[in-house]
Amino acid sequence: MSDVVDVLTAFGGLALILGVAVGLLQLRGLGRQRQEELVIRLYAPFLDPAFAAGYTHILSFDFTSYKDFENRSSPDDLAAIYQVNQLFAMMGLLHRRGLTSLDLLDDLLGDNVLLYWNKVAPLAWGMRARFDAPDLFQNVEHLARALDERMTMLGEPHPVLIQP
Repeated sequence: MSDVVDVLTAFGGLALILGVAVGLLQLRGLGRQRQEELVIRLYAPFLDPAFAAGYTHILSFDFTSYKDFENRSSPDDLAAIYQVNQLFAMMGLLHRRGLTSLDLLDDLLGDNVLLYWNKVAPLAWGMRARFDAPDLFQNVEHLARALDERMTMLGEPHPVLIQP
């Protein structure tokens, strides 16, 4: 009888340990799921026609420097930059803080971020110098560089990232 109690006690302890392990695995999966849901929710503006129009407008830019931008741009140009930048900057911040995976961001936004960054990088570099604001556009630049490195490492074709 005492052997049965000992065996049941051992199984009870083992069941408790196994239950805690399964719970921890589920929590880990839940955390990842929440991160992905956050990114998908933040991605929603990309589907908005106004956002798409702003993004498309930026892709048509032919500005070669911030000085050129100051001379030839309209207020709508700057508004489009800031509108699109907000989405990409949020995604860059989430990645920089480790709140989402680069794989997911690449699947959702990869080439779009690189195309955007290549259009606004000369403007961003000029604005940083002009306004003595070295952090302007930093999260987008971080994300663009990380995506470029990932795609290069994987051998995926992608827009070449321009350098300062």
